[in-house]
Amino acid sequence: MSDKKSAFPSLGTTVIGITAMLGLMFIQEQRLSEVIQIAEAAEMAAVAAQNDRLAEGKASYTAGRWCIVAADINITPELFERLSDSCAKQHKNWLDSKKKITEILASSNP
Repeated sequence: MSDKKSAFPSLGTTVIGITAMLGLMFIQEQRLSEVIQIAEAAEMAAVAAQNDRLAEGKASYTAGRWCIVAADINITPELFERLSDSCAKQHKNWLDSKKKITEILASSNP
C-alpha cells in the first residue's frame, strides 16, 4: 500500500458537492417560479380592475403610466373620489408587486 494521497477528492466529497449544487439549483428555480407567479397575478389583477372600470366607462388605470377618471356632470364628487381611490389602490398593488419581485431577485443573487 502507498501512503500517497490522491489528487482527486473522495467520492463522498464529490457526492456532497453535487447534492449541494442540485439543492441550490432547486432553490433558484423555486424563486424564479415565485417571481413569475407574482408578476402574472399582478398583471391579471390590473387587467381585471381595468376591465371593470372600462366596462363602467368611468375610470381607467394603466399600471405604471396613468389613471384617467371621468369628470362629467354625472360624476358626483363622492363617485370621483371612489374612482380615484380605486386607481390609487391599483397603483399600490402594482408598486407592491414590483417591490416583491425586486426583493426576490435580490435574495436570489447573493
